[in-house]
Amino acid sequence: MDIEYDQFIDEEGSIKSAAAAQIQEIADYCAVDIFVLHPELDKGVAAVPNGSDISQDTRLKICIYGDVESVEFAKIRVLVMIDDMVC
Repeated sequence: MDIEYDQFIDEEGSIKSAAAAQIQEIADYCAVDIFVLHPELDKGVAAVPNGSDISQDTRLKICIYGDVESVEFAKIRVLVMIDDMVC
């Protein structure tokens, strides 16, 4: 799943405490591992002077690992959490 950078990261560059707590709660409840990652830059993007494509710089990736049913359950809960954050 992709999310906007400013939804999860504060001005200091760390994950917002409310978002981190919700992610941890979902991971514990669903028995999965959840990671919030910066995507790798595409080789074509990395070759651009000044380094990057603006549209992709602001996106983070959420990766959920576990058994299939637990991952699907956690995914739904994360999507609801993101929807609540946007509203």
